[in-house]
Amino acid sequence: MDFANNYTSYEQCGNILLKRGETMPNSKEDNKTFFTMRIDKEEKEQLKRLYDDMGMDLTTAVKIFFKQSLLKNGMPFRPTRVNLDNLEARREAKLDTLKEYKDTSELWTDLNE
Repeated sequence: MDFANNYTSYEQCGNILLKRGETMPNSKEDNKTFFTMRIDKEEKEQLKRLYDDMGMDLTTAVKIFFKQSLLKNGMPFRPTRVNLDNLEARREAKLDTLKEYKDTSELWTDLNE
């Protein structure tokens, strides 16, 4: 029997006297609350698979997001709107391997070839 969490008779634990059937207060759980949100079913399944592959469940992933939000005092990442069509061009531009042209006529000649 786990006397730390379930006393079946009058027992004294510190300064607390518990009656039969009462349980020992769990200070970690006493400070918790529930958080509920609605998301698309298919997105939820995708997220469950994603985080399962990372070794965690959705609850853990959301807790990490919230804790990081508190640490960063805001969003834990910079929200941006990315144009997927331009991602490859941006990647190439960072590589500094782009062809340079002296003027627009040289560019147009190259484009038309």
